[in-house]
Amino acid sequence: MSADGSWKVRVSTPIGKREVTFHFKTEGNALTGTMTAVTGDTAEIFEGSVDGQNLTCKSSMKKPFRLTMEYKAVIDGDNISGSAKAGMMGTSAFSGVRL
Repeated sequence: MSADGSWKVRVSTPIGKREVTFHFKTEGNALTGTMTAVTGDTAEIFEGSVDGQNLTCKSSMKKPFRLTMEYKAVIDGDNISGSAKAGMMGTSAFSGVRL
């Protein structure tokens, strides 16, 4: 199943749940796109790759402070789940659905 499309995701963080929307596009094994926070802030997806149902990528947020996030996920049909690593702030679980 392709990762292409939009995905609404909830990330469980130490300061509560946060919602983001990923907009993925694949080309071969390369994964690109954007991530949009509920605030409307958008970040480019970079260093993304897809291997079957597994994907990895990064995004850099600028608000409320600069932070690079690393994502690892598994796609199962129209569901996605995985982890989001925020540098030294630790790793948080996330799950979501294709829009």
